[in-house]
Amino acid sequence: MNAKLKPKTPEARSRSREARREQILQAAREVFAERGYHGASVSAIVARCGVAQGTFYLYFQSKREVFEALLDAFAETIYQTFFLPGAEQVITQEEVWSRFVVISSWALEVFSANQDLARLFLLEAPAREPGFEEKVSRLHQRLVQATAANFELWMERGLLRPADPKVLALCVIGMIEHLLRQKLSDKLDGDFWAVVEEAVKFELFGILQNPEKIFGRESSARP
Repeated sequence: MNAKLKPKTPEARSRSREARREQILQAAREVFAERGYHGASVSAIVARCGVAQGTFYLYFQSKREVFEALLDAFAETIYQTFFLPGAEQVITQEEVWSRFVVISSWALEVFSANQDLARLFLLEAPAREPGFEEKVSRLHQRLVQATAANFELWMERGLLRPADPKVLALCVIGMIEHLLRQKLSDKLDGDFWAVVEEAVKFELFGILQNPEKIFGRESSARP
């Protein structure tokens, strides 16, 4: 006599649903990367992940909704990459420099490993519908606000020169975003890390209180 199968616990059912949702998201990511937003379809997504179309609609109401889920997840990854905890513990210019180096290195790794999502987020989404552009704009605002808060704190400690912290934050985030768009559009040749390194030096030379303390000697941003 066959043993009776035990019913799944709520925790097991939740894990199963999350695994299936991630499976659909991964398939959608691949299809969007290959075909773009308008070229993709729910049929192509379910064919890629091997589930029934009805299963797709248990998790997402439309192609737009699954696309937005990918954008939201990537936006949060970007935000978490750019903002290390511990900004309030920075007390020297060398520590400011070190944070810029680490963040730049991590950001480069994230974008290198997720170029398909980066293209969707920075190039594909803004060109499609107002709702997608709003997501990119919202992330930009979050990055600027958090950066400005850090800059204001470091100005109070005499680490950065007196200035409007929001203006400086707009300049820094704007430069990073522009460089990434150029890279994703294949308009930047050569070693991209060298470009990032030069950008970090340019940014810090403009905002540090005494930049010659850092740049008066031979230094490299490479970790």
